[in-house]
Amino acid sequence: MIAILTDIPGEGLEEIVNDFVSEKAVNLSEWEPVGTFPDPTNHYSGVYRQPNGNWMVVAILPDANSPPASAASPPAPAAIVPAFPIPPVDPSLTIESPSSLTIFTDLKQTVSTLTAASIDNFFAMQSGDHQSLKGIGQPVIDAARKYAINSSYIVAHAILESGWGTSRISRVKNNLFGWNAFDSNPDLAKGFESRAQCIDFVMGRVNTLYLDPNGKFFVNRPCVGNKQTGMNVNYAAESDWGATIAAIANHMGKVIGAATPPAPPIPPVASAVKARGTTAQYVVDHTIPGGVLRIPHGVLSLIADDGTVIASIEANTGGFVSDFRKHNGPIPPGQYRIGNYRSPRDDEGTAMRYFDVSFSFSLDPIGTNVFGRDGLDIHPDGPPPGTHGCIGLVAQTRTQLEGFRDLLRAHTSGGSHLFVAVKYTPSSGVS
Repeated sequence: MIAILTDIPGEGLEEIVNDFVSEKAVNLSEWEPVGTFPDPTNHYSGVYRQPNGNWMVVAILPDANSPPASAASPPAPAAIVPAFPIPPVDPSLTIESPSSLTIFTDLKQTVSTLTAASIDNFFAMQSGDHQSLKGIGQPVIDAARKYAINSSYIVAHAILESGWGTSRISRVKNNLFGWNAFDSNPDLAKGFESRAQCIDFVMGRVNTLYLDPNGKFFVNRPCVGNKQTGMNVNYAAESDWGATIAAIANHMGKVIGAATPPAPPIPPVASAVKARGTTAQYVVDHTIPGGVLRIPHGVLSLIADDGTVIASIEANTGGFVSDFRKHNGPIPPGQYRIGNYRSPRDDEGTAMRYFDVSFSFSLDPIGTNVFGRDGLDIHPDGPPPGTHGCIGLVAQTRTQLEGFRDLLRAHTSGGSHLFVAVKYTPSSGVS
């Protein structure tokens, strides 16, 4: 398949060529602009200067319904673009409402309170065409977790650039961010098979080019910024682009906050006193987005002998391999004894550290087939989210995490035994 784009402004040429390279276009990996127009029928790709000073790109793209392009092209291999690695996340992330987003908010070190449901509910509350973006909630959350980018910014950016999903390129090309839609030639906007594909692709490029300190367009700080700092310096010509995104996010936070009843307070953690006959239970009943696979997620509870729940905390397991029978999969179901408290666990980097709290308890199988696996523990689920078979605690506050840790210590010290039953429900995605 031959793709031809004309009238490309000089400032957009490199990005468009890079996009074609990522789609495995032949012979564009090392391009040299030349001064003559190509004959597209010769099946040679290239970059050419037009008489008006703009540029033309001819790209030979793979097409399942025709012979491979390389058969009729000069013998140069297609470029191989490595997947951008999931960046490390600082354990001291700040959790913020969309109402708190400013032009200087660090988009890499803040986590929005938005969920997939709250995003879609926000669009459902709009009138007329402003409901057009309903359904992007989960793709936004998936991209936010994959690239460690504040999701409030992602939604506000999509609203601004797509006109609430009503612009022609958002409707025709599923392009929600105006990617490659230069003012001089908006028809150059890149097309996507779905909105989800667009969100993932553009956020990956934003992460690499604008939010990474080593990125080509990074200026001072990973924020939406203004004309001196952040994305606004290079991403948009309008000097108030960053301020507009912040204002949209603030409006969204107020609307969602007004429509959402206040969340119940986090229950106080029980005092760290051993209760006679206490057992533990970890029940996994759903999955959440992860960097590699969806992560099995549930609740770990301490239960008194009369059935009273002493304390509970959310927890992840797995997220890298789906089968609990395999190395790095979720923890196998069954019975385990909790013990061998260790702190800190700096030997594991950030994997066992959250809210700057690091510890582990070993999990010894009791009549449970662990399929030759070892090293199963309970520990804080530090970044990136997910574990290699351990139970990773997901606390809402440092106080909650330390309180649950102290309860586990109280019930496993002095020769005491604490047993945990690991169970998966049919909705857990684990079988």
